[in-house]
Amino acid sequence: MHIHVENIAKKFSSQHYIFRNLNFDLYKNHVYGISGANGAGKTTLLSLLSGNQIPTKGKIEYLLTSDKVVPNLLWYKYFTYAAPYADLYEYLTVFEMTKFFKQMKGFANHISVNDVLEIAMLSDKSTEFTKNLSSGMKQRFKLALTIMSNSEVLLLDEPTTNLDLKTQDWFKKLLEKWKANRIVVIASNDPQDFELTDSIISLN
Repeated sequence: MHIHVENIAKKFSSQHYIFRNLNFDLYKNHVYGISGANGAGKTTLLSLLSGNQIPTKGKIEYLLTSDKVVPNLLWYKYFTYAAPYADLYEYLTVFEMTKFFKQMKGFANHISVNDVLEIAMLSDKSTEFTKNLSSGMKQRFKLALTIMSNSEVLLLDEPTTNLDLKTQDWFKKLLEKWKANRIVVIASNDPQDFELTDSIISLN
């Protein structure tokens, strides 16, 4: 898997461009950071990489090989996205949500639902509705599902939001363990989120 970004620009309505003339390539076995001040377009760029928005100019391609391009409508098969603002299904229990996610995306190395809950430190919350989890637990849950998914591309927006210092360390160790053979993209304005990155795309 290889993501090619060519001369993209984005603006909304008649507003000024958030960014323009961005060119880069993303490859497996690399962790990339997207840095920039609030409003610089970090979340927008992740949204473009996921296909949730389209560029105003330029193009983005998911390539399986140098000459095999994935159709835009099929990108969803290759990535998983985690963000503080991304909702869980509130009236599923933690166990049901994990089982549902496994059916939709699958987990790497065929790990079980119970294994995921144990790694996420949520085994004791398995019968709770996800809406009753604290903000930190929800973020930890979303990160665990994403990082242990069977996806080749991981898109992480502000991953340590709502995490205490202990859980931030848990996130870094989990990503370090599971990052191999993937493209990982982290958008943040917190330098600590970039400790595992190989290179940074700056939107400043």
